[in-house]
Amino acid sequence: MGKLNINSKLQKYIPLVDFLEAILGKNSEIVLHDLEDLDHSIVAIRNNHISNREVGAPATDLVLRILKESHKEERDFIANYRGIGKFNKALKSSTYFIREEGELIGMICVNTDEAVFDGLFSMVKKLQENFIKEEIVPNNENMDSENLSLSIEEVAHEAISDVLSTQNVSIEYLKQQDKLKIIEVLYLKGIFLLKGAVVEIAKALGMSEASVYRYVQIIKRQEQEENKSKKTKR
Repeated sequence: MGKLNINSKLQKYIPLVDFLEAILGKNSEIVLHDLEDLDHSIVAIRNNHISNREVGAPATDLVLRILKESHKEERDFIANYRGIGKFNKALKSSTYFIREEGELIGMICVNTDEAVFDGLFSMVKKLQENFIKEEIVPNNENMDSENLSLSIEEVAHEAISDVLSTQNVSIEYLKQQDKLKIIEVLYLKGIFLLKGAVVEIAKALGMSEASVYRYVQIIKRQEQEENKSKKTKR
């Protein structure tokens, strides 16, 4: 069966299915279930070579058990349980429950074939016995990057460090004008969208919160005026 009519409430989850496929790779099957038609519950599937199922396939026994006891199911998802694929292949599976106004209307299931990693395991053990050179990726300003910071304080310090890395001066030797320039760069990076950024930036730069806030407002007004000017020219 090629294509089914999808519940309009589930249509918005199709991009999420595609997103999961992109980040998880070919060893993970991603399935979107529509619980309105259990006989043909699969309305989207990616990497279906894992199970050989297609759009229009029925709900699994797990889906049916959950629906049977849905009044007791309060979890948002189930992670890392055992699944069984074609030829009794063991899979690592996880399911996310889609609810609308408290009603369970769909599920997104991820089934990962980890067999390929078993073959790599022995190879990794052998590699551990040898010296492995780490490849240093050259700094590229056009390359997207992300710091997975744990707090606003970390965001502030990492952002300042990124700016200082382009200059040959440490933070304790910054002049007032240098600090103001850093604030401008941080503003353009969106750091001040965080409510606690002013406090942390002020502490890191050794400035008063009032001074940082005042300069941010100046930059913001300049930005607004520039945007108005651009619109006028159009």
